[in-house]
Amino acid sequence: MTNNLGKIKVSRAYKKLDTPTLYSFAHGTSFGTTGIGATVPESDITIQGLAGTMMGTHTTRQTAPSKTLTSNEKAQRAALITALDLNADYLQGRANAAAIAAGDINVGNAMVTSVGFALAGKGVPKRIIGIIRAGIGWILFHGAKSKKGVEGFVYEFGITTAKGVVPAIIKQAFELSSTCMISNLPSGSIIGVRFASIVPVTHRGGIVAPATARTTSATTATPTTASKGKHPVIDFNNPNPYSFSEWYYTVIP
Repeated sequence: MTNNLGKIKVSRAYKKLDTPTLYSFAHGTSFGTTGIGATVPESDITIQGLAGTMMGTHTTRQTAPSKTLTSNEKAQRAALITALDLNADYLQGRANAAAIAAGDINVGNAMVTSVGFALAGKGVPKRIIGIIRAGIGWILFHGAKSKKGVEGFVYEFGITTAKGVVPAIIKQAFELSSTCMISNLPSGSIIGVRFASIVPVTHRGGIVAPATARTTSATTATPTTASKGKHPVIDFNNPNPYSFSEWYYTVIP
């Protein structure tokens, strides 16, 4: 069978992340809950262990710098990246096979993002969707704009018990930016974050049609419903009509 679907590529941009962000990225990957991790080269436990060792050395080095600790952290980073590379190669192969079997490249793309890795290649946003930086008690989260110009973003987030588990208590914030920082997070906790974008009413052309947001989950922007006078309309019975992305999870350094 000829494969005319295109080639799925798994991004290796994690290699350029600083240590706390690499720690969060590693903890954000998970094969165990996807059903495709039976033969993954490096288990979730192994990845998390390597990340924890690296982060422990990094934290110690901040208060007691030494050449030995710097060398150790460098070696531990290399070991973690090697393990992530093995899993990325495995995932890329599985994703392409799944896409060919289904006759739909989106099936393979969804497999990649469901594990917590990002896609690479033409037509894929160069900027990672999700956590782009992290530090002790904070993360920098990037959503995705669906159009040029003014656009609002609703962020929902909360602490959860495990990746894949929607937070029991969800907090919400609205910002006019596709990137936001969430601070004062407990170190070692697992946070889930998702976003929805909102395009405004135009007073010249009526209601803005929903546009496909450049996200890995193909989230659509939420169009603003307008009255005949071009005023935004809020439905009393549906005050939360947003089209949210998938949830993104990570462990806070």
